Amino acid sequence: MDDPYRSLPGLARKAGAYDKVDVPFTEFKWANYLPDNVPLALITNEKVAEAILQAVQLANTSGAAKLPGFRGHRSLDQLPTLDEIKKRITKRHGADAALTRI
Repeated sequence: MDDPYRSLPGLARKAGAYDKVDVPFTEFKWANYLPDNVPLALITNEKVAEAILQAVQLANTSGAAKLPGFRGHRSLDQLPTLDEIKKRITKRHGADAALTRI
């Protein structure tokens, strides 16, 4: 079975949470950061966009500054909205398959 905290960082990166970088195990490092901050109950097919939004918001905090791909602090209007995230994950190739594994 897929670990939801391993899937969430990849989906969050695609939504703009952090940059793709050439650092080994980047998504694992983000996955280790998220469990303390994103409730497992949010990482379901029905609520995954909300979990991604929360991950994007957390990626914009000082606590995430040490993680690879950190994009720096951005104003809230620079972060994607819940509606934008929903559109991105439904348009991305393979997103539906990723969501069914969560």
